[in-house]
Amino acid sequence: MIENRLFNIQDAELRAYSEDSKMIISGYAAKHNIESRLLAEGGKIFTEILLPGAFREVLNDDVFLTFNHDKNKVFARTVNKTLTLEEDNIGLKFRAELNETSGSIDLYKMVERGDIFSNSFAFTVDNEGQQWSRSSNGDPIRKISRISKLYDISA
Repeated sequence: MIENRLFNIQDAELRAYSEDSKMIISGYAAKHNIESRLLAEGGKIFTEILLPGAFREVLNDDVFLTFNHDKNKVFARTVNKTLTLEEDNIGLKFRAELNETSGSIDLYKMVERGDIFSNSFAFTVDNEGQQWSRSSNGDPIRKISRISKLYDISA
């Protein structure tokens, strides 16, 4: 099952800038060790924490930069190196050189002005990549140690 996660607004780092007359957006698609908001999926209600190294095995996947996870709105891609991914001590960092379409110009301007300021990502995780426990008040917590597949990063 493909899951989407919206990055907490207060933790978002999304910015637009020009580099050698190219439109660039960059930021963190996810951060480590931050407890998510309450999630409801597969009949479960839980919070989630991404552990350091969770993205290590998917950095070379064919990943798209999209808008609202719409594969008809692709603005950069890892296979042509217009989207680069790096997992550092903070989380999953990305840098995208946008293509020169009207949609990219719109996206760039909306990020630059602050109309769009958060990211999400689509992924799958297998049973070996997750551990379940309970918080001190008994709520389920899912800790993800290994993402199985990363599909996109989405503004």
